Amino acid sequence: MTESGKRTFHYKPALMRPAQEVRLDGDRLWIAGDGPFELSRVEVAAFVTHSLGDSQMVRLDLTWPGARRAIGFNGGRRGHADNPDAREHRAAVAAVLRALAAARPDMTVTLGAPRGARWTLFGFGVLALLSGAGIGAAVLAEGLSGGRLAGAAMPVLLLVLIGAALVIGHWPWTRRRAVDAAALAERIASP
Repeated sequence: MTESGKRTFHYKPALMRPAQEVRLDGDRLWIAGDGPFELSRVEVAAFVTHSLGDSQMVRLDLTWPGARRAIGFNGGRRGHADNPDAREHRAAVAAVLRALAAARPDMTVTLGAPRGARWTLFGFGVLALLSGAGIGAAVLAEGLSGGRLAGAAMPVLLLVLIGAALVIGHWPWTRRRAVDAAALAERIASP
């Protein structure tokens, strides 16, 4: 919906959440009634996607001095392109990225979780790995019988695998790829 440079988007960010409004007026942004936030003052922008099973989370994180807001959508991966709420969310994110590129031509958008979230997920991964290794060592040191050992092996293995996936996926010392905001907007706009 446009009217002299103004755009408003309505979508449900998740199945059990009420509809959310994202409104743009030039370089000013309102998210769910919060705002206005000036896009020319954005310090950090990150585009995050996570998938687990059939669930998919897509989010644009924007950070200003003293404020952080996200424009997110959670839904199923199957039928995502046909979901009207997912399409409206994608259109809102693309429009915000275009307005961000116009307000801050030098702005790049990091692909992946921002720094704090990466450290948190990495920490959970290390904790899961250490817990799995510790429990596994305790089970082996206890000298359990074959049946009990097999019963303990599956949860320990699962804990170690989840920990390894989190550590590898969120290694905080790797550089996250950054792309031009306008280029990302075009990629998001075309399904």
